[in-house]
Amino acid sequence: MAWAESRQTTRDEDKAYSLLGIFDVQMPLIYGEGREKAFKRLQEEIDKALKGSLSGVPEIEHFVAREQELAEMRKALNSDGSRRVVVLHGLGGIGKTQLAITYAKRHKGSYSAVFWLNIKNENSLKHSFSMVAKRILRQYPSASRLSSVDAENVEEVIDAVKTWLSLPNNTRWLLIYDNYDNPKVPSNKDPATMDINDFLPESYQGSIIITTRSSQVKTGHSIRIRKMENVLDSIEILSNASNRQDLIHNPDAVNLVRKLDGLPLALATAGAYLNQTSTRFGNYLRLYEDSWTRLQKTSPELSSYGD
Repeated sequence: MAWAESRQTTRDEDKAYSLLGIFDVQMPLIYGEGREKAFKRLQEEIDKALKGSLSGVPEIEHFVAREQELAEMRKALNSDGSRRVVVLHGLGGIGKTQLAITYAKRHKGSYSAVFWLNIKNENSLKHSFSMVAKRILRQYPSASRLSSVDAENVEEVIDAVKTWLSLPNNTRWLLIYDNYDNPKVPSNKDPATMDINDFLPESYQGSIIITTRSSQVKTGHSIRIRKMENVLDSIEILSNASNRQDLIHNPDAVNLVRKLDGLPLALATAGAYLNQTSTRFGNYLRLYEDSWTRLQKTSPELSSYGD
């Protein structure tokens, strides 16, 4: 921010206040505090924006914390400065992304920065790296490699971000690689597979969380995310999503929870529908059963689908 010192302003504090829009942060304007204090507060707001922000991350709704898994993640990611990697694997809709985001929000104070990357496919990952580069430059406008790259050259941007993450003493960041569902493993013959190792920082430092449907990703400490076994947890998700209370005493609601088999995404989707309509749980349950029966008739292989 040294270039801001030469800006012509009416009051000393305006040299700092004029940068609020550039860095996309907000703070009260306190004229009379002086230039030094104004810049100090600005730096604090920028630090908080980078450290606490999970820009681009899907919002967590109706999540019931999995304390056992969160504790296991914390233990595995308790870094001494060397790299720590946790791989969350399980069925689609089981809650892997929500778990990763919950961990990041709960422990963001332990990290200098938290970045989320969507590794569903090559295009989504390149876009994520571009967003990460912009966030880093907000905090460090003079970051040598990043400030000089061509923003249109995505490969160059990716290399620059990886280089920044590999800098000495820059070891306390957390990266979340989400939706790594088409990994390059021996059993996957899809020509569009991705090798996550191509997108990891060079230096063996920092903390990394990977979410995937594949149990074959062996990059780090593996945690299998299972269906929710406690019916009360499932009822809590359905209750929060539907905005309807006391469901434990509603037999149709309990039956619906059992039918949805502990899948958080299915529970949240059902709850969202019920929240937008006046449909009773019994009617929704019959609609669900009829739809599922028709789907099985047209897609017989679904009847044998399992974990």
